[in-house]
Amino acid sequence: MSLVKKNQKYHIILFFFSPILGLIYGLKNGSLNIIRWSIFLYTVIYGSLFYSFFSVNIGDRANDGTRHIAKAISHYQYLDFSIWLEELWAILTLAPINDTNSDVFIHVVSYISIGVFNTPFLFFTLVAIVYGYFFSGAMAKIISYIDWKSGYNKFYVYFFVILFILWMQPHNMQTVRTWTGMWVLIYAVLSYHETKNKKYMILALCPLLIHIGYALLGLGVWLVLFSGFRNPKIYFIIFILSIFVSNAIEQAGFLDFASQTELGANKSKSYYTDDEREEEREEASLESDTNFYKKYTKLGIHHYVLSAMIIFIFINLRKRGFGKLENTLFSYALAEASFANFFAFLYAVKNRSWTIAGFIIIVLMVIVLSKQNLAKEIPFAAIKVKLPLLVIMILFLPLALYFLSSFLLYTGLNTFMLPIITWVFPESGITIREAIGLIL
Repeated sequence: MSLVKKNQKYHIILFFFSPILGLIYGLKNGSLNIIRWSIFLYTVIYGSLFYSFFSVNIGDRANDGTRHIAKAISHYQYLDFSIWLEELWAILTLAPINDTNSDVFIHVVSYISIGVFNTPFLFFTLVAIVYGYFFSGAMAKIISYIDWKSGYNKFYVYFFVILFILWMQPHNMQTVRTWTGMWVLIYAVLSYHETKNKKYMILALCPLLIHIGYALLGLGVWLVLFSGFRNPKIYFIIFILSIFVSNAIEQAGFLDFASQTELGANKSKSYYTDDEREEEREEASLESDTNFYKKYTKLGIHHYVLSAMIIFIFINLRKRGFGKLENTLFSYALAEASFANFFAFLYAVKNRSWTIAGFIIIVLMVIVLSKQNLAKEIPFAAIKVKLPLLVIMILFLPLALYFLSSFLLYTGLNTFMLPIITWVFPESGITIREAIGLIL
């Protein structure tokens, strides 16, 4: 057996002993292929542990993972295949039958895990396989774009690297549809940028099969992808315009248009009522929550920080070595952020679109900072670059704490050691936050 194969064997064994150590070893290896599949395997193991603590409500409050598993068990257990096919056709024709899922992806995952194998444990394992494939592929590409050897702007680079790692972690797969769709979209546009293979343009439309909400969430990215137009100047003008006109958009016109199909009516109504419910939840939460980072996130302060960051990049960094990759990423970020502003009257669309745009902005910042010696290239860099970056970093700290809190809430303790214990004894599975609570 060659040394390489022997190391791979021990690497896989390490994952089943400690997934987090397996991931760290893979990241330190240096090979992009090994990094990609280390992230994938870690994500699949991570997701396979979800059922143990999603079979009950986390924090005494129903969450997406709990609801999805409960619905899969109640509807898909012993479901006849012919009925499942009828329901699938109804979903594809945008008229889902009552009490079924409204998206193809979760309809398929629910039927395979519950209807075919009658094994709830498989539900999030299947989700993790799809999520992990595109998540790992996109992350490997992003890692390859960063100049890790330059030594430029280390302090700032490390901060934004940590932020982009925290921004969208494997635990986000608990929503099942939204962020799985995002990783398919990100992976598709990065792959198209590298290869110009049109199959990735088709793949970029597949989030619609994962979550029909991408009929809105994907608009900004699709505009840039399918138009082939990559001029940040024009998109920046649109972005600035979107800031001023977003509150003036008429809601009724959009809702009437969206309601022309049964699914559109249901989705637009849910997004609109989401807005109203969120306002009520915000008021209650702002009174009851003592964690400042929760208030910060619910108020959407990070959207303003991201807007300031976009303006900073356009004014101070855009002319400093932006190549085709940087212009492409900036165009995607600007277009998606603009659509987030234009759909400000739909809370869910605005929030999720800003999450997608924000991730691209953070990645762009890391890439640019890692490649440019800004202290030498920009006159008065201490005032023009270092000070604004420091302010941005400080303003992002509450968001980083929020992401860290979410990680502790949804991450199984056995991602650190012996996941097989939870696989064999699901009732023993606990989250890191629960473990900390027991210790304290």
